Amino acid sequence: MASSTTSIRLPQEVLQALDALADVTARNRNYLIVEAVKEFVARETWHVRRIQEGLRQAEAGEFVADEEMETFWASWTTPEALQEARAAARAGLSAEATT
Repeated sequence: MASSTTSIRLPQEVLQALDALADVTARNRNYLIVEAVKEFVARETWHVRRIQEGLRQAEAGEFVADEEMETFWASWTTPEALQEARAAARAGLSAEATT
């Protein structure tokens, strides 16, 4: 994969934390920064795509009945459901990051 050079300004405390992480993981700054940026881009891309799809559905008049939404949100109130949702979101982000 071709690469390009860019520069960023980091607060001193962030740079120090990055260097400490590089030391304990036996990685260099560049590797850690690239991984962080890749994860950020994947997450934000996923988020934007979901918003765009929601807007498309709203513009097309594709709505879920109130009763269905109430049932759906109620299912998210259990710790188990939240844990499953977080795992699914992480898996989705990982899958999109590799595409």
